[in-house]
Amino acid sequence: MAKHKDIDISEDNEVKQCLQYCHDMGTVVYFDEKNLADHVILDPKWLINALRCLVSDKIDNVIEVSDDWETLTDTGQLTDALISLLFKKEPELNFEENKAHLIEVMKRFDIIVNLKKSTALYMPCMIKSCSFSKFKSSLVTKINHFTKLAGYV
Repeated sequence: MAKHKDIDISEDNEVKQCLQYCHDMGTVVYFDEKNLADHVILDPKWLINALRCLVSDKIDNVIEVSDDWETLTDTGQLTDALISLLFKKEPELNFEENKAHLIEVMKRFDIIVNLKKSTALYMPCMIKSCSFSKFKSSLVTKINHFTKLAGYV
């Protein structure tokens, strides 16, 4: 399409500039970054619908009673299986086929994050907050528990 005589864009750099301009205007979603540069989302509403599958209060009862859902609501950790289940809420939009790229886009927007040196995915908006003292007492309890298991006490 870019090489059409009326458009006459033939250099990769010009294509990237065009895509960046369209991204800035809001007509496409494009990032010239590792893991993202090979994909262009031509319909931003499609991306919004994908995000809505994960960040929504409309969850099927089957999902709500799953272990993966309980893990998400308890710790904020999002499993691959749960992502697939949630994407099935809109099967006609083929989110599952594009799951790897959608996850990278969601990471770019900080909707999903990896913790350091971990492949586990987390949704920061689902991580429960607590006071530092509660966290500290929980950590001390866990350390004492592990120490007892290791036979150091």
